[in-house]
Amino acid sequence: MVRAHPLHGDRLMARLLLDVDTGVDDALAIAYLLAHDDAEIVGVCCTAGNVSVERVVQNTLSVLDLLGAPAMPVAVGSAIPLGGPIGSAEDVHGESGLGDAVLPASSRELDPRHAARLWIDTVRANPGQITGLVTGPLTNLALAVRLDPELPALLRGLVVMGGSFDHRGNVGGTAEWNIFVDPEAAKIVFDAFAGQKTERLPVLCGLNVTEKVALRPDHVAALRERCGDTAITRFVAEVLAPYFSYYDRLGFGAQAPMHDPLAAVVALEPAVAVTAPSTVVDVELNGRLTRGMTVADWEGEWSRVANAVVVTEVDGDGVLDRLIESFVRLSDRIG
Repeated sequence: MVRAHPLHGDRLMARLLLDVDTGVDDALAIAYLLAHDDAEIVGVCCTAGNVSVERVVQNTLSVLDLLGAPAMPVAVGSAIPLGGPIGSAEDVHGESGLGDAVLPASSRELDPRHAARLWIDTVRANPGQITGLVTGPLTNLALAVRLDPELPALLRGLVVMGGSFDHRGNVGGTAEWNIFVDPEAAKIVFDAFAGQKTERLPVLCGLNVTEKVALRPDHVAALRERCGDTAITRFVAEVLAPYFSYYDRLGFGAQAPMHDPLAAVVALEPAVAVTAPSTVVDVELNGRLTRGMTVADWEGEWSRVANAVVVTEVDGDGVLDRLIESFVRLSDRIG
């Protein structure tokens, strides 16, 4: 039996701490959030994933500039996953990580703290008020909960784009990219939340739902027709161009699954998602063919305390409508 997750009800003023590996879909997730006055981004943590952490930082700062974001702490996190170096995803996100978009370098100053410390300081200063949104590998949060094991109990909630449940992976057939990059970190985080109240358990948006929400070239064309040639419509078109090509080459047609934007929508508007009852999710660390695979104990066979909530269904059309309207709002606001 499935039910709506009681993360925040239908909608609320959300104070969000982001953890990103800013590539194409992270950038669009940030755009969605900044288009909403009821979403306050209190900080951004950067980690290696889609591209190097240095490139992630540059991309994040430049995207914040483009979107007219207010000043906020942006902290550099881990350059290497806990399990050791691994490749990045320029074949999907383009050499820079932002597709064909070229943005000016930012003059914003970085926060001097490590991203793990930003997690701890922000949540400790605002107990029960901060919702974490992780759209990259979980390296920084894993380091944070190692340093401060009480962190899961102090968050208001956590939404993660990661995993794949009863569905194929996008790395090696079994794993989802964010988890595959640092499965050790994912396991540390999931284990750390075991036994928390349901509303504090990580809400996992895996490929089983994110691949049901895809922008297509006709969406981009309609956006430009509606808003004209603006900085935002140009950015959306340019950032998505290699994404469309990548999935077209794979045989799925020109499309761009909105992995990270879906997680952002779930964090702000949970009513778009349906979840299974809370369960135990574990991460395979040693399998020759299955490293990084996420496994849910749907039948309760492991006799362990629940540590996650898995999104099983989404209102795909509703999510796409929300994303497009957010781009329209930004285009009207910024040009």
